[in-house]
Amino acid sequence: MLYNLTITKPYEHILPVWQEILYSQSEDFYLRKSEATDGMILDVREEQSDTFDPSDTDTCIRMHAGLNLLTPMNYALFYKEDLLLLITVMAAAQKVGEISFLVDKKFVTADPKVKLMLLRAFNKALPELPFYRLQAKVKNTFEAANKFVLAMNFKPEGNLEGYGGQGVDYTMYSRICTKE
Repeated sequence: MLYNLTITKPYEHILPVWQEILYSQSEDFYLRKSEATDGMILDVREEQSDTFDPSDTDTCIRMHAGLNLLTPMNYALFYKEDLLLLITVMAAAQKVGEISFLVDKKFVTADPKVKLMLLRAFNKALPELPFYRLQAKVKNTFEAANKFVLAMNFKPEGNLEGYGGQGVDYTMYSRICTKE
């Protein structure tokens, strides 16, 4: 189902499906719709600091409101009490979705078992999205994020020269999402 203005709550079914998948990996995972204040508690990784400044409260609130107008699939992912990721998924074209992650520094220091459980969960959850193709753009110099999307079975498609803030290069990744 693509976004349709006649549907009052499009994609509403995704959140409980993803919650169940995460919970099946560990009862310590908690996923909910994100709130504007989530951006302000996020201790964003240095590699993403040129695209997101959590100390800019006004921008955090406007970004959150803007994203919610574009898509209701804005999630905050916690492990125990720690916010690990802010996730946004939005329709980009017919049957094509775009996914992005804002990563907290706590994700970096998380136990490798937590990261593995999360990767397993995402590999089960992504095919539940109503998209045939899912794409992600990652800063070329953000090595951990490039490894993360590769571990989620995304494939690199090409370089996006000067795509990011201050003219930095990104890589476009895609994943064909089919249910097994």
